[in-house]
Amino acid sequence: MDICDFIIHLKRSGIVAPSSLRVYLAALRKFYVMNDVTQLNWAKIHSFLGENEKQTEDRPYTHSEIQMLLEKTTTRNRCIILLMCSAGLRVGAISSLRIRDIEPIDKYQIYKVNVYATSRKSHYF
Repeated sequence: MDICDFIIHLKRSGIVAPSSLRVYLAALRKFYVMNDVTQLNWAKIHSFLGENEKQTEDRPYTHSEIQMLLEKTTTRNRCIILLMCSAGLRVGAISSLRIRDIEPIDKYQIYKVNVYATSRKSHYF
């Protein structure tokens, strides 16, 4: 019950974001598993977390916001912003891109961008 009381305390106090509670609980669970403590009912403990509540609403950037970014940046970053907007790339995908990951499609005069090309699990285009 100490773990359950700890979760309730963190939820009520607002010290930790609701989505971070799962990370705290995962750390506690790992600690107990590594120390061979098996008598804990983790299903019951997880029930104290409740449902994840979305704090903010995700939305795409507007055309005016993108235009403002493009006006106030370097040529290099301008290319990155336009590539991300047109291909729907995540920020983390930029660092792993290589020239060979961009394939021309001559029929339509466009390019196909292979994102995370070396990964079997996360690959998309």
